[in-house]
Amino acid sequence: MKINHMIIAMTVLAQIAFLSSCAAPSPQVVLQDAVSEQALQEQQAVDMGRSGDDVGDEPQEEIYIHVCGAVRSPGVYALPAGSRLYEAIEAAGGFLPEACQDYCNLALTVSDGMQYQIPTEEEALSGEFTNAGQENQSSYDVQGLLDINLATVAELMDLPGIGQTRADAIITYREEHGAFSCKEDLMQVTGIKGATYEKIESYITVR
Repeated sequence: MKINHMIIAMTVLAQIAFLSSCAAPSPQVVLQDAVSEQALQEQQAVDMGRSGDDVGDEPQEEIYIHVCGAVRSPGVYALPAGSRLYEAIEAAGGFLPEACQDYCNLALTVSDGMQYQIPTEEEALSGEFTNAGQENQSSYDVQGLLDINLATVAELMDLPGIGQTRADAIITYREEHGAFSCKEDLMQVTGIKGATYEKIESYITVR
């Protein structure tokens, strides 16, 4: 009987030892798993760092423009793409006292490789200086209508009923009050009333 009990006890102990060895991983396996997990975490951290560097190092596009005329420091300037004309003028030191500031479209988006020339008051009033800050935009639209905000004295005088005096009056009004918001505003100019306006209405526009 004692022998049978001893055999049974030894069998039970052997089964317990076998089950224990199956349930618990060996120290070597645990160490390998820990090393693999740490390596994975380190690689993820490196990948995130690279992604952040790529975003931060993206260069901002620059354009080069030539600002000249009635500014303090004429020259070629590098500006961020999408800059406006007023920012280009600021880069060139700002307007000179004699500059005709209202002649220019300061909100114009400047373009790479373009020249922007700022006129003086005298040049603007003479009608000889055209399209300042307008990238040499034509005074006429695609339908052949004259834009009264860009027209020179000579171009205005081509309109029916507009001579030197009225053309000068239009230029003077435009410089004193800014650009016309609509072509009907032209009737605010001295000498451009009723019949005179009716003669030129079909030839003019405001863009």
